[in-house]
Amino acid sequence: MSKKPIDTETSKMPDNPRFFFDSSSVFALIECGYFHRFCELIPNFCITSKILTELTLKENLSKKIISESISSGKVKMIKLKTVNNAKWEEYRTLGLHTGEISILLSSRKKQDIIVFDDLVARSVARAEGYLLTGLLGILVKLKKSLKVSEKEAMSILAALNQTNFRMSSTLYVYILRMLSEK
Repeated sequence: MSKKPIDTETSKMPDNPRFFFDSSSVFALIECGYFHRFCELIPNFCITSKILTELTLKENLSKKIISESISSGKVKMIKLKTVNNAKWEEYRTLGLHTGEISILLSSRKKQDIIVFDDLVARSVARAEGYLLTGLLGILVKLKKSLKVSEKEAMSILAALNQTNFRMSSTLYVYILRMLSEK
């Protein structure tokens, strides 16, 4: 994790951006029980068809939740219209997985926000000029914009900490401090 979990600054935030979520963030939100809440709070919650494939590989709860969320319009599934094979291969050689690549190739620089928590993916997105944040960065922004209370934000953080979501104790304490700021 970078020292600064929020890479998007308010001054750079476009109006009504699409938020492209990687599969690890979606899995963590489903596992901790806050996926539907995030879908309510983020009207343009987007995944790509490649992320959908990653999320629905097995017949399980996440497949049901994702399918229902797409059907109801809470999650927008974005299909990659054209594939830039050279760019795809470049991203692949940098260590990005298929879902991350599909997000970079589907989103619009300076208009959409990419939600990556993987360090390599974050580095590539940052170098390419994309607006970027992580799942914890979104949580902090939701609290600071008063879309969630401090109590709810703390509950979400604690729930995420009980999942497979990777977060160091140092980062956990840092986010706790940010969530408790007035």
